[in-house]
Order: sequence, then structure tokens, then C-alpha cells
Amino acid sequence: HRARWSGLLVIALLTAALVAVPILSVGSHLFGGGTGDTWAHLLATMLPDYVVTTLYLCGGVGVSVTLLGVGSGCRRRLTSASSRWCSQALP
Repeated sequence: HRARWSGLLVIALLTAALVAVPILSVGSHLFGGGTGDTWAHLLATMLPDYVVTTLYLCGGVGVSVTLLGVGSGCRRRLTSASSRWCSQALP
């Protein structure tokens, strides 16, 4: 039988494609014979800043997700309705 395409699946695939395009572009230039001078220039000038920025972004996202996730989990657990639901769902 035929698989149905849900809206969420389409959005996920489009998002994955948008993320993959720059990675594939850099990879094609890297393995497609980019000039050595271009890569040496990028390594000397731009790449260190990009790496540091990426690490800051990853750290910020990790801290934000942890704080929001733990905070909302504690809040949900401490409310009476969710507490009853948790005690019934998790014996």
C-alpha cells in the first residue's frame, strides 16, 4: 500500500534539505578541486571565527534547552493535575 505524506514529514524533509545545501556545497568545492590558495585564505582568516561562533551557538542552545526543559518539567510536575496524571500513568 502507498505511504501517505504528512505535513510534518514534508516540513522535516524541507528543513533537512535546507540544512544540507550549504554542507553539500562546501563538500563539493572541497572535493571538486577548489584552489589551494582559496582554502589557505579561508583557514587563515575566516574559519577560526566560524568555529568559535558555532561553539558559542551550540553552548547557548544547550544551556537554553536544558534550563527551559528542566524548568517546564518541574512546573508541570508540581501542578496538581499533572501530579495526579503522573501518579496514574507511572505506578
